[in-house]
Amino acid sequence: MVFLKRLLKGNSKEAEGTLSKEAVKTEAGEVSGSEEHEIVEKEILPEKMICPDCGGITLVGLDFCDKCGGELGNYENY
Repeated sequence: MVFLKRLLKGNSKEAEGTLSKEAVKTEAGEVSGSEEHEIVEKEILPEKMICPDCGGITLVGLDFCDKCGGELGNYENY
């Protein structure tokens, strides 16, 4: 819609309501070509650990196990 407004402003003949196909194609190509971006998706999965009490797999950073409710300590420093 923006490119049509630009075309209508610039030319008195085209301002009467007639647009050439070439003018529309050229302007549409310029507008859409400069605004195209590639969509990049990256899924970040949470890190997992084994509960020392029940042996179940739970997520790192939680204070308690999802399965048994046992306390999850920071065992990286030991």
